[in-house]
Amino acid sequence: MFGKLVRFSITILIGVGITLAWQSYGDAAREMLATQAPGLAELLPRSTTTSALGAATSPAQMEQLAPLASNLEAVRRNLEQLAARQEQIAQNIAALQAADEDIRQKISSTAPVQQPASILQPKPIMQPPRRPPPAPSSSRLMPN
Repeated sequence: MFGKLVRFSITILIGVGITLAWQSYGDAAREMLATQAPGLAELLPRSTTTSALGAATSPAQMEQLAPLASNLEAVRRNLEQLAARQEQIAQNIAALQAADEDIRQKISSTAPVQQPASILQPKPIMQPPRRPPPAPSSSRLMPN
């Protein structure tokens, strides 16, 4: 009983694997089979991707895509204009930086050479002259 269940599970897994591989590589396998055995290739179903491509290029869909294509063209032109403006701004910035450097060099070459400031000695603090204490008066010395 257990052996039959294992064989059945393996068969199911192999079938699932083949189905997934055919979905992924079906067109390539069909082309390879058509070149190797043309009689067997006629038995296989036709590819669905070629019919989808044919439907994508129908005139109705081309009419629907025309406004989108014109919008994309306008976006492309705008991007080109932005790139040109960006290049112009970069050139302007470079010119301004060169002018700034030129002005700095002119200022530094015309500035007078400054002598280093001499170290100033601090001036002594002048104190006001002291007054001698007042002399004792004679009236205080003599009692009345």
